[in-house]
Amino acid sequence: CNAACPVCLANNQETFELTVGEVSRMIDRFLAAQGKVDVVALSGGEPTIHPHLFEILRLLDRPEVSRIALNSNGLRIARDDAFLDELSRHKKVYVSLHFDGSGAKQIRCVDAALQEQALDRLCRRGIGVVPIVLAARGVNDTELGRIVTSILTRSRQVKSVIVSMM
Repeated sequence: CNAACPVCLANNQETFELTVGEVSRMIDRFLAAQGKVDVVALSGGEPTIHPHLFEILRLLDRPEVSRIALNSNGLRIARDDAFLDELSRHKKVYVSLHFDGSGAKQIRCVDAALQEQALDRLCRRGIGVVPIVLAARGVNDTELGRIVTSILTRSRQVKSVIVSMM
């Protein structure tokens, strides 16, 4: 992962990356058993920095997979035009973007302005997004209504909002 979120549940700074072959075998086994899947979630660490992310997305772009959720802290999305250009070519992908309001830096070590920038860039590129707001008492709890309203009225690319309690 390229962030050091104090709320990380998985401590993904020192973990592993699946290879394209491992992902291929996993999805093949799953589809052999299930036949189809509504959503495959790519999560962290931070999947946007995986060196073979777009190979994995091409692998998952098959009729049996309806959608692909890419869970992200937004750091690369806010800064990398070439990455967003390539991501926008994958129509089944939507981004589950960390988005925490003014307390973002305290909650996830990512500035609120960067989260805003990532959300705006996804919307402008026509990439579906489902922001994930981590609600923390005494940090952003008094602004949850404003945050959710702001997100839902921003763009048609925002599909829903998830509010998770810390």
